Amino acid sequence: EAERTGAQDALAHAYFGLDWAYLALGRRDEAVNSPRAVEIYERLGALDRLAWALNIMGGRAYLAGRWEEAIAYADRARSTFVRIGDEMNATVAALNVACIRSDQGRMEDAEPLLRRGLELRRAGGNPLKIADGASELGRFAGRIGSFDEAHALLAEARELFSVEGDEVELLAADVWRVECLVLEGASAAALELAADALARATTTPGVAILAATLQRLRGWAFMQLRDLENAGAAFEESLSLARLEGENIGMRSADYELALTLDALEQLGDLVGQPTADLERERDAIVARLAVLQLTRPPLPH
Repeated sequence: EAERTGAQDALAHAYFGLDWAYLALGRRDEAVNSPRAVEIYERLGALDRLAWALNIMGGRAYLAGRWEEAIAYADRARSTFVRIGDEMNATVAALNVACIRSDQGRMEDAEPLLRRGLELRRAGGNPLKIADGASELGRFAGRIGSFDEAHALLAEARELFSVEGDEVELLAADVWRVECLVLEGASAAALELAADALARATTTPGVAILAATLQRLRGWAFMQLRDLENAGAAFEESLSLARLEGENIGMRSADYELALTLDALEQLGDLVGQPTADLERERDAIVARLAVLQLTRPPLPH
């Protein structure tokens, strides 16, 4: 109807809105309409909407495991937002780049984007945008060992998400808190928080990847406590969840979670004397495809 009446803008909006829905539903292979939206918006000179369509294309590439392509789209989206003076929405694309770089282990590339993004969002005053920026910087801070900063930022993020009623991102902030505790070696505290978060994850649709992350982190906490049997069970559950196809509200990478869990299973295999060649082979293939330099690995007691 939109095409017949010449309403190109409405047609383009429908294209990228449809792709957004497909990605959130876990139907990535059907999200093929955004390139047409980009063509229309470029022709119309609608730069604000062009930026969002590029961002969606980046999201699809990210979920498909083409991370360098995803970064290229996100960079185009960011520069398009900046071109029209929309610094606030430019932080959306910038944080997308930062999160990928952090996952790849390219911390020096990620940190300035995360810090500048949160600074701009604080100036803008939107609670959910501040919460999102604080959550992502908090996770990053935990990964680089700045645990006090990580806990402060994640506490701020979860409070804002709670007030605003965003249950999925509130859960994500708690997952990053568990991750921070495991990276600190605070195993018992991590297991306690993970149990609470997992109970919520089971009643929240579209968060299988977050549940997989929680199970993997439980496995590491058990390994830190030398409870290798429970560690193995948690890792296997994480692997099963990460391999599920389905709704993915936060648009989180199943490939990356698989690589992290395979790496954890490889570490466990070394401890118990089991063969790990197949695990290493699958992990290394994913790591190479995602251009990951180094996977985050929690400490184990000597």
